Amino acid sequence: MKGSYKYIKKNVFIAFVIYSLGIALGVLIYKNKTLDMVPQRLGIAAIFLNNIKTAFLILIVGLITVGIGSALLMLINGAVLGGAVMGVVNAYSFKPIISGILPHFMFETIGLAIFTAISFESLKLLLNVITKREMQKVYLKKDLFLIFCGTVFLLLAAIIEGTVSRV
Repeated sequence: MKGSYKYIKKNVFIAFVIYSLGIALGVLIYKNKTLDMVPQRLGIAAIFLNNIKTAFLILIVGLITVGIGSALLMLINGAVLGGAVMGVVNAYSFKPIISGILPHFMFETIGLAIFTAISFESLKLLLNVITKREMQKVYLKKDLFLIFCGTVFLLLAAIIEGTVSRV
């Protein structure tokens, strides 16, 4: 849908920054720790279901908490990933990260960032109500299209994680 990316790009960028901060936090916490790998082979459907549940949790919590909850969930999600990456790197090297996480990382991150960005819409509505500033519009059609796009990214991530990614 025309204009959807422009409409949401600032919020997607904010979501990426929050997720990146979480990854950095996880790396710092696990700087000198190791993690044992327990490789699991999950099917595409199970991976997608997990990803989409996470995405809708982020969306719903964020809408209810004017984005604060979704930002916190993205920070935690990033910290868990950063800690896992650092712990595995310390124990085994970068090889498991390159083969197990890197192939699907961007697709999953983009999908989750889109859901997080949409969850910030309730903040726009709140600010419209409590301030005297010019009203910012919330475009439901664009939000629904972006939910579809985020879902497609998460589906692509699940397909890649279930077929290409190997630890």
